[in-house]
Amino acid sequence: MICVKVREIGYSRLFNLENYNNERIEFRAEIEDRQDENKAMAELFFKVLQVENSFAMYREFLRKVETLDSEIKSTQRTLKRYYEDLYELEVRRLELDAKKVKDQCRIISIEEQYKNTLEVIEKIKESLRELVEKRNDALSQLLSVKTAILNGNFAKFGEPQPKDAEDLIKSAQTAAQIKVKSRYRVDVDPDVLG
Repeated sequence: MICVKVREIGYSRLFNLENYNNERIEFRAEIEDRQDENKAMAELFFKVLQVENSFAMYREFLRKVETLDSEIKSTQRTLKRYYEDLYELEVRRLELDAKKVKDQCRIISIEEQYKNTLEVIEKIKESLRELVEKRNDALSQLLSVKTAILNGNFAKFGEPQPKDAEDLIKSAQTAAQIKVKSRYRVDVDPDVLG
């Protein structure tokens, strides 16, 4: 019987990413004389998974930051349009005052539109603040993962973490409310549960 001595092992895995992209992660290790090659292979397997999980977490936070950046830009454009409307109402009111027009109905209408526009602007500003806060939180998490990856600390972010169902539900609900409020310019929080 021939005795085979394993001196080197390797583990490689191809991970599918979106848009037909993929990435291969591979580790090789030399086996010492009394080291169990099966245990070493298991360590390589989990090392590859830790690295990929860290990379996946980085990509997830990067995508979140990019999505929030897009929502922030959209909200800024909406806010700009409402400020333009507000300034146009101010000009119309000043024109009426300059002409000494005493058309009470037009003045009341402009003042009502002005008041409503101010209320919408305040809601949009609050939505923008929430988006920026979420974006900054995501950026902070992204930078933490990046630092851990650059330091080779894959165990910190590469292991699956426990999840809280209530946090996930609240996160989904808040994200949906922000999206709907910015899309339809709704001033109130829709109460879909009550």
